[in-house]
Parts: sequence; structure tokens; C-alpha cells
Amino acid sequence: MDPVTLGMAKTDAKRRIASDARVNRGRLVAVGDSITETNSSRLNNIWGNSWVTFAVLASAGRLTHVYTCAKGGANTTTVRGLWNTEVVGAGLDYDLLAIADGTNDTAPLTETLPNNQAMIDHALGVGARVVVATIPPAGSQAVTAPADFTLTALPGYAGGTLPAGTYYYQIVTRTSLGQSTPTVEKSVTLSAVGAVRIDWTPAPGATGYSVWGRTTGASKPLVWQNGTGTAQATPQNTFTDTGAATTAATMPSTNTTASTAPTDTVKTKIATVNGVKRTLARRYGIPVIDQFARLHDWSAGRYKPGLCSDGTHPTTIAERSMGVTFADAMVNVIPVAEPELCRTRDDPLSMLALQADGEFTGLSTRGLLYPKNTGDNRPANWSWYGDTATAASTLTTDPNVDGYVYTISRTAWSGAYSDISSFTDWTPGDLVYLAFKLKTAGLDAIEGGSVTVAIKAIGSTRATYLCSMGISRDAPITSLPGGWAVWRSESRIPAGTTSLQLSFGVVGAGVSASIAQMTVRNLTRLGLT
Repeated sequence: MDPVTLGMAKTDAKRRIASDARVNRGRLVAVGDSITETNSSRLNNIWGNSWVTFAVLASAGRLTHVYTCAKGGANTTTVRGLWNTEVVGAGLDYDLLAIADGTNDTAPLTETLPNNQAMIDHALGVGARVVVATIPPAGSQAVTAPADFTLTALPGYAGGTLPAGTYYYQIVTRTSLGQSTPTVEKSVTLSAVGAVRIDWTPAPGATGYSVWGRTTGASKPLVWQNGTGTAQATPQNTFTDTGAATTAATMPSTNTTASTAPTDTVKTKIATVNGVKRTLARRYGIPVIDQFARLHDWSAGRYKPGLCSDGTHPTTIAERSMGVTFADAMVNVIPVAEPELCRTRDDPLSMLALQADGEFTGLSTRGLLYPKNTGDNRPANWSWYGDTATAASTLTTDPNVDGYVYTISRTAWSGAYSDISSFTDWTPGDLVYLAFKLKTAGLDAIEGGSVTVAIKAIGSTRATYLCSMGISRDAPITSLPGGWAVWRSESRIPAGTTSLQLSFGVVGAGVSASIAQMTVRNLTRLGLT
């Protein structure tokens, strides 16, 4: 598949040289389909869990998210149309374009080729750099039952109605395609009326679980399930059986979680799309990031185990791997630079208002997260709500951080949230910049947990959240001192906004998240549009 066969025009060498000569600021625009898409409303904010989110976090401050122009189910013709309207038409200021589309193209030579080529030509023409990514494989491998689980007797548990006795349990993994075979059977003895808590090891690729039990043998009733097809859309790895009514069902005896093998047509389409992308990269002299090779099990001819649960889409673990791959590749493209983060507690450029009272009057609510008074466990003016009974907040110091580190930790399954509304100097239409340092722990050990940080635009007629970061897997460890990840993003305040809130939330059992050096700038007031 040479350039002549592909029908490509000759590269404009001068345009490419100009691109290479321009200082790259890491202002990232990403285009693609569902694998790249970060929020269903497709506005100029971001939510998370796509490779784009993890790439920015893993880049150690090299990348700033400017826009994600992606739509689930779209082919490159649709994506190019969105690009023309939302990136070119909107005059977005970017200098790095990541093209990760093509999954839904049925005719790569008449879709992937001309549409990728048009976007590359425009980006190089304005002096930006371009990176193309190959599309992922297809076909998922079987997901197994949890590797292990524990049973804890809870006699006297409030609300528990299980009589004293011995109880037996097994656990099954669920995906959108089917169910695994059950774990081995385990038992526990309850000495008095109460409940039994079941905790299990997450199974890679699972989207839900079911608990079968109380009686011994292969004909156990269904005690509980979550995930696909139930009200709770996210899996978790703990359940307390209080004695509620069971459901008559048949515990699975075969594993039905693997997808059918990719057809020759699908394999040919993927190979052709990726061949087009690699040839475009060679022809234009631009980097290609081979996400296909990173995710593909060559012996099985489909995704590696645990990296896909529905036969098509990468899991969040796989998305993080893709993001880290992208960030690592940018080390040689974008020069090392100190991340633009708040360094002083009276930062005159911060949109966060100064504290009016307390020990640190006039100095405490700029981005360094000072408390109102020494010994407080939250920054001044930050509220605390949600399920706070099983959560804790702390303010600590770190030699690799200016100011304080604000941490929220959860011990039980629920969410705790904190926010601040003391914003100044803004109007709808202004372009805002949000950056901060981030560390998380515990997300990889469970399913369904999350950490979110966002600016909420209250009263907005469009986007609700700006510069939003959300992950359900632990943040990557970076090369910065202390391994801190860095989030950097820009969004425009939508029409109708009456107030702004900076929100920080943690959901899940055993999950903690730490933020530091919160940086909120009004770029419009600095002359940037």
C-alpha cells in the first residue's frame, strides 16, 4: 500500500518545516469516535476516562486539553465535519492535533484517507504538529470470575435478618456479552441474627457481578447482582447480604463472556485503516502511535485479556494505557516545561477570591489551599457534603507541593464532595484555565469508583461542567517530583452562567484523592481568546 495506490497528494515540505520550527506549547485537540469521546454532550469541556484524559494527566504538564472533537459511532466523514465547525470554524488556538478516528469507517480508502489527509493539511498549514494513532483491535477474550473473595459474619448487624447458621456463597462475573462460571464455594457461620459481608477481588474486564448463595451446591438462588442490565450501571467489589428476598435463577455453568471472533471483513477493515494511517505518517513525516499493537493479542487475534469486555471498546484500564503511551511519545515532541501552576498564596491572577477572615485573612483561598485556621482539615471556604460519615478530609504538606495538599478519603461505598464558590472577575464567554496536581489511590482495586474535579457553571444554558476531569482508574504516576500527575484544561464559560463552583468529589470504598496547587485563570482577561 504505497502513496501512489493511496492517491495522496505530494506533501508541502515548506509547511512541514514551518511546523517543526514552531515552539510546541502542548495545546491538544483530539479527534475521534467513542474511544476518544469524553462526554456525551460533545461541548468544549471534558469529562474523562478516555485516553485523552489519561494522556493529559500522564504528560507531567506538557499537555493542555483544548478540545475533544469526537462522537461515538461516527465515521471519519462525520468527524471531519465536526472538526470543520468546532475547531476550524471556531478558530481554536491549538498546536498539537491527535487523530484517533477511523474505527467506524467501512471504506478506509474513501473515508479514512481523504478525511485524515484534510485534517493533517489544515493542522500543518497553521503551524501545528500532528500525531496519528492506529485504531484498536476487535474481539474480547473471556472474563473470569474473581480470583478470590472473603466472607465476614456480622452478627447483630443493623437491619440484618439472616438467622444464625452457616451460609454458602459463590460469585459470578458479568459483562455485556454474558457471565463467567462461578468461583469456588465458600462458607461462613453466623452466630446470631445479622448479615454477611462479601468482598471480592475485581476481575479485569468485568462490568458487573452477581452473588449466589445461602445454600450449598450448584442450585443456589441469586442473592444480588449489579452492572449490565440492572439499575446500578457500575460494578463494585463488595456486598452485604442482610437477608433480603432472593431471586429464583440458574447459576451459570459455562463462561459466555467472550465475544465471537472478529470476521475476516472486520480484520481487513482494521488492517486497512491502520495501513492508511501508517502510510500517511510516513508520507507527512509525522509520528504514529501504534495503539493497536499495544492492545492486540497476536496469538488470540483479538484484544489482550481484560482490555475489552464488549468485543469493541477498550476498558478504562486499556484507555489509561493508551493515554500513557501517547504522553510518553510526546516527550520527544514537546520540550520539558514547568507546568503553569499556582506558586503563591496571594496569586494576583487567581479567580479564587481571598479569604475575608480567620488566621490567614487575605491569603488563604488562592490556589494553595490554605485553611482558615491552623488545624482545619479543609481549605478555607470549601464546603463538605455527601456521605461524610464514612469519609475524611485532611490538609497536609508535601515537599513537592507549594501550599497544602487537600485529600478526601473514603472507607465505605458512597461519595463525598467538597466545593468552593468564591470566584471573581469573570463573565459568560470568558475563556478559563484550570490546572492542578493530582494523586489517587484505591481506584484500581475496585470497580465503579471515581475521582472528579471540575468547574461547575450554574445557570448555564449549555455545558454544566468546564475543564472537567473524571477518572475511575488511578491517575498515572509521572516524572515530576513525588510522581504527581497534572491536569491542565481550558473551557469557555457558557451563556446564562450566573455563578461558578470548583468541585472535588471522591466515590468508592477505600478510595482517596489528593489535589494541590489549584490554578484558575481567566485567559480572556489576560488578552487570550
